Amino acid sequence: MNILAIDYGTQNIGLARATIGVDVILPFGKVSNLPELVEKITKEKIDKIIVGLPLGLDGAENKNTERVRKFVDELKKEINIP
Repeated sequence: MNILAIDYGTQNIGLARATIGVDVILPFGKVSNLPELVEKITKEKIDKIIVGLPLGLDGAENKNTERVRKFVDELKKEINIP
C-alpha cells in the first residue's frame, strides 16, 4: 500500500510517501497546484492520502484549518482515494 502525506502550504504542497512493509517515510517533493498533485497521485498509484490539519496552540481550529479543509474538499472532487 502506497500512502501519501500532504502538507498544504500557502505557496506549495509538500509531500511525503510511505510504503507499507518498508516502514520508512521519505520526502516526496512538492507541487504547486491541485492538477499537479492529482497527476502525481495517479501516476504513483497512491492508495491512501493523509493531510495534515493545522490547529492553533490551544487545539482549536482557525483560518488555516478552514483553508486546508477547503483544499481537501477540492481534492475529493478530483480523486476517489481514502
